[in-house]
Amino acid sequence: MQIVKISTFEGQCSGIIISCNESSEKEYNYYLIITVAHLCKDLFEKIEYNKEKKNIKNYIYFDILNAENNIISVNDYEVEDYFVSNSLLKEDDILCFYVKIKNTHLIDGKLIVSNSSSLVDVLTEGFPNISDSQIIGLKGTVCKKTDEINHIFSYRIYDDYHYYGTISDLIVMEGLSGAPVLAENNRILGINQSIPYFSNGENPFKIVNYIAINHILDFIRENNCIVYSIIDDVIKLQWIKRKSKNNDSKKSISAMVIGGSGAGKSSFISQFIYDNDMIDSSGDGQTTRSDVIYNLSVKNNGRRAYIFLLNDSNGVSKDENRSFPLKCFNNIKLELIIFIFKCRYHIPEYDVFNDNYIYFKKIYYFFEMIKQKEKSLEKDIESTLKKFNDFILDNLEKDNNELYERYIDIFVLLDKIKEKIKPEFFEIIINNNLIMDLLEQHEVAKIISDEDEKCMNSFEGCGEIDNFNELLSELYDYFRENIDHYKNIFGEKSEEIIGKYNISNEQYDKELNKILLYQNGNFELDEFEFLYKKHKTISLADISNSELECIKKIILTNKSNTRNEFNSIEEIIKKIYKNIYNDIQNKLLEYFKVNCHLGVSINKNGNGDKISSIQFDFEYLTSDGIDLLNCCLKVNDTGGNKKKSLTAIIDKVKIYGMLSNDYAYLANELSLDSIIFHDTRGLDHIEKGVDKKMQLRNYLTNIEESRSTRERIDSVFYIKKLDSGRPTELENTIPFIYDIIPNVPFFCIFTGIDILGYKKNSIINWYEDTDTRPNSVKYLFSKDIDKVFEKLSCSQIRKDIVKEYLRKNIGAFCAIDKYKSNLVSAKKIIKSILMREIGSIDIFEQKELIDKLKDNVVKKEAKRLLFIFFSRCVVNWKYAHWRTINSNSVRIHKKEVLGYWGTYRHRWDLIFNDAYIDIFKDDKYTSSFCKLFNNSAVIESALINIREDFLGDSQYIRSYNDNNKFIKVLKLLYKNCKNHPFDDKNAKFKNSGDIEAKEYLQEIQDFPKLIKDNPLVLEEFAKLFIDTLREYLNRNMAYGLNDVIKYNKALAEAGYKINMEVERLFGKTMQIEEKTNIIMNIIKCIQEQ
Repeated sequence: MQIVKISTFEGQCSGIIISCNESSEKEYNYYLIITVAHLCKDLFEKIEYNKEKKNIKNYIYFDILNAENNIISVNDYEVEDYFVSNSLLKEDDILCFYVKIKNTHLIDGKLIVSNSSSLVDVLTEGFPNISDSQIIGLKGTVCKKTDEINHIFSYRIYDDYHYYGTISDLIVMEGLSGAPVLAENNRILGINQSIPYFSNGENPFKIVNYIAINHILDFIRENNCIVYSIIDDVIKLQWIKRKSKNNDSKKSISAMVIGGSGAGKSSFISQFIYDNDMIDSSGDGQTTRSDVIYNLSVKNNGRRAYIFLLNDSNGVSKDENRSFPLKCFNNIKLELIIFIFKCRYHIPEYDVFNDNYIYFKKIYYFFEMIKQKEKSLEKDIESTLKKFNDFILDNLEKDNNELYERYIDIFVLLDKIKEKIKPEFFEIIINNNLIMDLLEQHEVAKIISDEDEKCMNSFEGCGEIDNFNELLSELYDYFRENIDHYKNIFGEKSEEIIGKYNISNEQYDKELNKILLYQNGNFELDEFEFLYKKHKTISLADISNSELECIKKIILTNKSNTRNEFNSIEEIIKKIYKNIYNDIQNKLLEYFKVNCHLGVSINKNGNGDKISSIQFDFEYLTSDGIDLLNCCLKVNDTGGNKKKSLTAIIDKVKIYGMLSNDYAYLANELSLDSIIFHDTRGLDHIEKGVDKKMQLRNYLTNIEESRSTRERIDSVFYIKKLDSGRPTELENTIPFIYDIIPNVPFFCIFTGIDILGYKKNSIINWYEDTDTRPNSVKYLFSKDIDKVFEKLSCSQIRKDIVKEYLRKNIGAFCAIDKYKSNLVSAKKIIKSILMREIGSIDIFEQKELIDKLKDNVVKKEAKRLLFIFFSRCVVNWKYAHWRTINSNSVRIHKKEVLGYWGTYRHRWDLIFNDAYIDIFKDDKYTSSFCKLFNNSAVIESALINIREDFLGDSQYIRSYNDNNKFIKVLKLLYKNCKNHPFDDKNAKFKNSGDIEAKEYLQEIQDFPKLIKDNPLVLEEFAKLFIDTLREYLNRNMAYGLNDVIKYNKALAEAGYKINMEVERLFGKTMQIEEKTNIIMNIIKCIQEQ
């Protein structure tokens, strides 16, 4: 290790020198000199006051020794920059200089850190504060560390150095300030900081304090001067203080992280977080309930976390998507369906989660039978069954909201039937399970008249559906007249059997309480008990007793309910959740009054009565503040079946932090400013659910509306543990992702390489090393994965490209420790994203494609595609809820916004975006267009990627603004129409349920009819589409070449050598076109050989 003597007019000290891994000038190498600041701090005040930064060598002189042990001339080095700490804390007593030295001097700037945490023998070497001094070395032993926080250690010198019993020894030791403290094999522990003066009859200067090297480097990094990495205990660093602050020139990547419960998503992300000791969102099973965005930068732009809370709106305002009552109600809709069937109609529980239509299937024949038996109900039954059948047969994606509405139709119909026939008759005939139980009891009883027995003969073999339905019809006819003596038919125990299906008040209260307060994975009221007084339990009856009574009246007491009464259950339950939310908010405000010194601040809503967001400042967080932050990220198990969390009332979390040191160094190396991770709630298990597509689309829209292009998702990381079996869930995951984000690169990252015995320095390449693939990885190379990609709607060419891309970029990761493979995998994946490998195929092919766009046949095919696209944009308002119709028609009519985004994505920018993806990702629609370009993968990719360019800025779409080219053309469709968007003159809506509002929406959104009436407008759309495609291909060709050269080091170096050799052979004065032709001919000749 090289040691530097630093001299000023006031004295001298020692320092260490470390190589910087960068060189923008061929004649120089760059280094960092680190020492303590207290001996020079006053001097720097003079330098900055006199504006002498560039002439720093006039104030400070460095004795830097080269490999030959000669002092480097002052003319052979320059101080490019420096950093001096302003902190008064001992551990921050740090000064560093960024210097460049002529490369004629060899300097050992390699620094190896010590991993020892035990008491060790140490050596310190430096220059005493004496003129013309030489390096001296002193030995000692590390003392027991007394301060775990302040990064100050100490050691006791056991060498009997120059001790005269006088204070003059201090002068000797002052020169050793900043000198390295070395453990075995010259591994550095830190640098000397100070000498605590105390004496017990011995030399008072035997104890030396030193600052740990990791803290020194972290402190310099936190002040945005360096990035560094420690690989195999060797420090690599780069100086970044002078880098541009222009945000426009910065690059970032943004990845959505998904995977099964317990896959280690949070642990994976934590490896990238500098402050991962404060941010703990990992744990067993589902820990993330809210969407968490980790914006991790190379530089320290302020390390903090923002927690945005849900509000208490009732779900009909613009804040609908952030409503706690609405969110909670939506979470229990399917459970409510089960609960109402069970409690009101005594129909047993069925799994409506896996089969949304199971109750409809179970009672379908019952409705058909009633339609035949009770003619007065025929129209009601036909109407209800048609609505439900239309809902099932609708090819568009479903959601729980519409499913709940259709089941309310069923409830209303059942109540009408119940009112028509005797309740005790209805109770039996509606419940197939009960009928079977009664028939079994009949076999035991054997007390039945011949006439009754004749009716029961059909029971034998009634396990088949046809036989049972026939029996049901006969039972209906018989019981309609003989229900009063059913005991004679089924025996004395029949009443007891029927009673089994009845629900007691106690059981009703218990089950409803469980549904409302214990939403598995979403909300549990007990988690908030830590905010309440000790030993106090939270009672739902205390918070919302009157609301509970109203629900009971509708579900249990009322003989018959109208649709309005069933609909009111939603509003009542939302009122319950609003009461719960307000009670929690009051306790949270009290909590912050008592705990006001956590390093946490709160923001309140406009009324000042509720907390809207919580901010955590990592620099000032106390241990209790860290505990509270973790309660915002996950559910903490406090023991004794007790839990503690705020996650149920949180909408989203944004964490602005620094990348951990190794990844910051890697990011800086790849010219990245930040890496952003999206840990999304509800996407832990991507299955065939009714809400998943809507949820992901809403999430992506929220990101786009934040106006942060840096946070837009440009990759998906699927995390899978190596010891958890084959990743068969990819059968649903890959098609799901590519259905919503068809242009995104998808990466499989396998964690747990440590479990399979891989060493820390292992380099893993499962793409090439076929023999070492674990079973989980083999799945990606098996025929089974081919079946997964068959589900994609793109062409076979694109399927093969995406599949090969996935296989080439498999990540091998250890989420709990620093493995070499972690960095290698991360670098490979990040470079792949930056080079846009999946969307920049066949760069040189693109010029021919651009020329082809001029053909008329291309325009004709574009018109066909666009007509299909506009046909997909039509919304079926026929069965829409009156509130949905009102929300859309009023906003459009009153020139507020084109459509409404609440429960449904009816805002026009969302309609256009969703329809565009659905059509242009699908080979079924695009194959004819792509055939014109010889089935080019570039064109297929481009069709997906030009969506934003073609449709334009979403805010201009929804505001119907001419600044958007797409909207400008769209307006031409309404030129001769009576009604059109943003026209508040013609249509007059009498009330929210008016049929006129529905007709208005259907007319202005009937795009196929509008296009047929205005065929020339389709020509304009086709022209815009082709121009957009041309611009994209031109831009992509230029960017593709730049990215390949920038991130492919081998190609860049080869290109540089070719260029230099061509200049040597043919001269440097030639034109760029001449040089290009020569190089192209050289490459052609090489290929021919």
